[in-house]
Amino acid sequence: ACGIAQIRRTMLFKYLNRTEAMAGAGLSKDRQTQAQVRNLSCLKLTDRQAMRRSIEFFTGRGPGLTPSGDDVLYGFSLVLVAFGKGSDWLAAMREMSLSKATTDISLSYLRALLQGYASSVMCDLVRALDMREQELIERIVATAAAFGHTSGRDILQGFCCALHCLSGAETTEG
Repeated sequence: ACGIAQIRRTMLFKYLNRTEAMAGAGLSKDRQTQAQVRNLSCLKLTDRQAMRRSIEFFTGRGPGLTPSGDDVLYGFSLVLVAFGKGSDWLAAMREMSLSKATTDISLSYLRALLQGYASSVMCDLVRALDMREQELIERIVATAAAFGHTSGRDILQGFCCALHCLSGAETTEG
């Protein structure tokens, strides 16, 4: 199984950084939003204030039944749950998921994730960290990207940010 030290060497990580997965879909491309995305990629998971600021910024932001910002938070949290890391982040997400700052559908998805449940598409994405078949990885990413209207691409953006955050890798965004 992939450990944090191996993240940067995985085929999935390399593929996601070669593609547009870091770009997301439904979030605004304005300077402030892009700065927040970059901050998420290098977030210190011990800085409670920075984590709360990120959660507050993304919660309910953007279009959709599950707003794009919530999808980014979901993708980010998915990686932390998968690696058993970021307990302070997850605690802050639990507090946020009790609020009504977003849609009921988003709250349901986030609550389910925080209880350890995710769709098969998202579980496949996590499992792809251990895969070495490029074609299969590309199919899994394409399936995840196609999830919902913009949700899949937004989730992938959060997923990528969390991989960078955990691995300490430089982001490829400018």
